Amino acid sequence: MPNLSGSFEKSGSWQVTASPQEVISLAVHAVGGQMEEMQRETNAQLLVGSRLAFRLLGFLTPDRMMPMKINIEAVPVSSGILRLTVRASSDEGWYLIQVSGIAARLYQRAFDRIFLSVESAVSPFTVRGDS
Repeated sequence: MPNLSGSFEKSGSWQVTASPQEVISLAVHAVGGQMEEMQRETNAQLLVGSRLAFRLLGFLTPDRMMPMKINIEAVPVSSGILRLTVRASSDEGWYLIQVSGIAARLYQRAFDRIFLSVESAVSPFTVRGDS
């Protein structure tokens, strides 16, 4: 059985004027999920969703329950400005087969929800003209 985790990915970034701790905290809160690891004060890894729910519900899985790994990183780019980068990847685990068309649509919908939530959370600190 192949491990299909990471089959689908999306990333996005925003330039912000908040401290690394503040922007990471806002993004983590917006994403929700379980904190897997916090590296330094500028990087967080989260697990969201449920493999069991995805296996049981299949194409009926709500986007908030899609199993994903989220990496959130804040890196200084200039004085007082950070680049917040969010990378989301699927975490569906081991399967005999993958119905990639259906899974791609489900993950795209889930990724869109995550990125919209993060964008809304950091919007007060976003440097205009960047997304």
